[in-house]
Amino acid sequence: MLSDARKERGMTQLDLAIKLGVHPATVSEWERGLSLPQPRFRKELARIFGCHPFDLFRDGESWG
Repeated sequence: MLSDARKERGMTQLDLAIKLGVHPATVSEWERGLSLPQPRFRKELARIFGCHPFDLFRDGESWG
């Protein structure tokens, strides 16, 4: 999950938000499952964490 991957790398939500150019509240929403990142952010998150985008979010969520 996104929060686990972020924490494993010692990153805060603010650190990740700065890397992506989004507000820290956006990262929080993604981590709490309140929203999903746009495709461009999914690709960037996968690159940052070295995994497939599906690995960062709960199974069964809609990727739209």
